[in-house]
Amino acid sequence: MSIREQLARNLAYYRKKSGLTQKAAAEKLGTKLTTLSSWERCVSQPSADMLVAIAMLYHVSLSDLCGVDYLVEYSPEEKYMIESYRKADDSEKLVIQKILALNKEDKK
Repeated sequence: MSIREQLARNLAYYRKKSGLTQKAAAEKLGTKLTTLSSWERCVSQPSADMLVAIAMLYHVSLSDLCGVDYLVEYSPEEKYMIESYRKADDSEKLVIQKILALNKEDKK
């Protein structure tokens, strides 16, 4: 499967995983429903700027969105932790940061 095909598949997958319809996602991204649909059908591809906006909307990395991970390989546990942190609200993120800071202090 090509990167273009993987991107199209992942665009639909992560949109659905985020609980968004094509219409809702298109509105949040400021694009047309037909444009978003064409991306998910591999008829066309979003611009680099739009890919970043989509990744932010769906709370995923660009490498996950594109289906490639050349720079860093994460274990399933690490991916779960990263996704959980990204989905956390500000108070939950603060708790996680405090735990990590305490852990860092314990190792000194």
